[in-house]
Amino acid sequence: MKFNTVAIAAGVTRGTWPERPKVGPETQISEASDGDYFQVEGGAVYRYSSEIDEFVRPFVYAGTPVLDIKLRGSVLPTAESPAWHSVLNGVESAMTTDGTHVSHGVGGSGFSEGVLHYNHGQYQKTHFFQGHIEQTTPDFHTGLAIKDGLKMGWVVMGARTDGKRMFLETIGLNGGSLRDERIYKNSMQTYLNSAPPNRYLELYLAASGSTKGLMVYVDHELNPSLVCDYENLIDHGEYSDNIDNSTHIAASASIYYIGQRNARNQIRTMRMKECFFGRY
Repeated sequence: MKFNTVAIAAGVTRGTWPERPKVGPETQISEASDGDYFQVEGGAVYRYSSEIDEFVRPFVYAGTPVLDIKLRGSVLPTAESPAWHSVLNGVESAMTTDGTHVSHGVGGSGFSEGVLHYNHGQYQKTHFFQGHIEQTTPDFHTGLAIKDGLKMGWVVMGARTDGKRMFLETIGLNGGSLRDERIYKNSMQTYLNSAPPNRYLELYLAASGSTKGLMVYVDHELNPSLVCDYENLIDHGEYSDNIDNSTHIAASASIYYIGQRNARNQIRTMRMKECFFGRY
């Protein structure tokens, strides 16, 4: 049989994402074997990769996934191996964990920022992010980014209460002016009563290969909420690409990034668990 054009030659386990077969060193349980399929109820199919102890989309599994860095939620990001670099208002930030989620937030007068970043040092690769990540207060700039050499995928997870949407900042074709590619049906907010808890986000950036570009999936949907041609992504060093150019983040064209850019007089908080970045 085929599911979304993907041939499935074995049985498929179905359930909610928290009910997927438990894997990985954190649980000390191994109920899944390499290549096993799992379908989220009403949503996408994933395959278990024993190489990285995670369920990933079939196209990631087929590409031989490599894990770069995790953010489990049960420990501080700076205690992960490899460790995240954490910055809060220009200084090293001690984040908090309740044993399940990591919380990260900053606010106040003037310009402020709260950042997690990791220099993956890769160039012209295919990257992926998966994880429970959500903002828990109204904000405009909270998001995450994958940068690979020349281009960056910068996804803003939500917006102020007067405009629920996600968006991707891109460079238009009309002389390089900035434009936003917006997703009106989704936002990664939990402070609104209509938003479900533990929102799930997936981000895929292909910086090489025959089909280059970016895709965004929200809450295990079958088809991406947003796609963008590689050529329309922001160039490293272009407008809006100031996320790693401050004194507390070493300049690099290849980083994973979670947090918010400089924003005046705003309070933004977010929480995360079971997040991971890698390549395929």
